[in-house]
Amino acid sequence: KTPIGEKKKTINGKKLKIVYFSHYAYSNSGKSLANPLGPFIRDIVISHARWGEAEIICYCVQWFDQAYVDVLTKSGILVRVIPQELAFSRLEELRRTILEDAPDVVISDVPSPIASWLFIHRIAPLQIYLDPGYPHWNLPEIDWVLLPGKVYQRGFELPSNRCSTMRVALSDEAVGMSTTPSADHVRSAPVHPLRFGAFTRLIKITDAWLSAAEAILSRLPQASLLIVGSGNPALVCRLVDHPDYAGRVSLINEMVDLKAYQDRIDVFLDTFPFIGGLVCREFMGHGVPVVSVLSGEWDEMLREQRDPELLAQSLDQFVAIAVCLAEDTDFYHKASKSSIRLVTQQNQPEAMIRDI
Repeated sequence: KTPIGEKKKTINGKKLKIVYFSHYAYSNSGKSLANPLGPFIRDIVISHARWGEAEIICYCVQWFDQAYVDVLTKSGILVRVIPQELAFSRLEELRRTILEDAPDVVISDVPSPIASWLFIHRIAPLQIYLDPGYPHWNLPEIDWVLLPGKVYQRGFELPSNRCSTMRVALSDEAVGMSTTPSADHVRSAPVHPLRFGAFTRLIKITDAWLSAAEAILSRLPQASLLIVGSGNPALVCRLVDHPDYAGRVSLINEMVDLKAYQDRIDVFLDTFPFIGGLVCREFMGHGVPVVSVLSGEWDEMLREQRDPELLAQSLDQFVAIAVCLAEDTDFYHKASKSSIRLVTQQNQPEAMIRDI
């Protein structure tokens, strides 16, 4: 046995064995907002296995559903299901099983107590955290951090020479698109008053975002706004219940099937500073322009994946771009076409796997 904390050794020349942890290993049943991290990791695992240069194993370590497991096994991937849920009663079983598999690399999608406990026990020569936006603490046993679309943050107290960026290039299947985006989805400017939408976890909606939404609605007295997502709606209700916007702001306080709403909004208003991810990409694939704000941490991803004409430097510019989409038909059509083009460029999982 390798003592706790002692770094294991890898064997030169052999094919690497790589284990991925999936904490949210469920398929979402078409509700892409439920937790996009599960499908995100699943697509990485499948793409990495197809790469053919390593043996890939997926461990479902906290929550799972059988549909998620079935997709992986049908792709020829070995799946270990040892869910801890909130009891954490099978940690030792999980540790022993991983040690029996003897991976060279372990990659965790969440800095959970599960992953931290296992990392401290040094279960692989190389232990990696893939940072999808969840704050994490620095452990000496974290050997590397992958930053998908993010810039290095000093506040994480991880040395900058132990991080690297990673492109996020998912397949249409992973995002839930039934067909590859095409020119057929490009939209002409709406003939009705513009319908704005925000689909997100409500925790991402801030006072600043609400102020910007109020400014848009004030400047476009015929426009409407649909807010969709789970979480505490108290802050959002400030806008929903405001008498100046009566009947123009709606809230659906639950998860939904995004495909059922792609024709119900004309412009997607991104959240900030914590941006939307796969949900934005799915609406863009349907020709819906996404307006975002550059605010620091996620700017690398925004500049790579979004229309530069729709990237605001400030709240005032965020409002101005949204209003311009409502009033300038040529600008709207151009933005819709650009959205389709940018999404098709992201259908290259090989780029993502090369970074890993």
